[in-house]
Amino acid sequence: MTKQKRNGGFTLLEVLLVIVVASILLTIAAPSFANFIKKQQVEAAVTQLQSAVALARSAAIQQRKPVFIKPIVGGNFSNGWLVTTKDTDTYASCTECLMVHQLDDTSVYSSGMTGSHIEFTEDARLDAAETVHFCQTGGAAGINVAIELSGYVTKASTTSCGS
Repeated sequence: MTKQKRNGGFTLLEVLLVIVVASILLTIAAPSFANFIKKQQVEAAVTQLQSAVALARSAAIQQRKPVFIKPIVGGNFSNGWLVTTKDTDTYASCTECLMVHQLDDTSVYSSGMTGSHIEFTEDARLDAAETVHFCQTGGAAGINVAIELSGYVTKASTTSCGS
């Protein structure tokens, strides 16, 4: 009696079963992963604004003159911002820009600014505290960024975005 030698490998049924299980797991995980990506984009925008605030405060002290954080377009930071020492600078003609940061407004939007820009005085203080809201485009979660008179930045999660 001869024994048949079995080749090492998988049967078609085993391969199909693995594909079915993997596709079910991916179907369940994909929406969660997409939401994770959106939250990370909001978090990145907040971190970049915190960096812009730190740069503006530092430049105000070093150059002993006011420094402005201004929206690239309109009255909010949805498209990004520029840090400049000249109040009249715009994105199109920025002669004294220290930094320009563009945002992808298809994934993150901003709202809630009380003024048209954020201005740090020569001693790196604000004339008025400011709050900026960053939200996911098409999502409900976001982050409120509060900038105190001293320039200290705090952030808090919010679910009041709704777009």
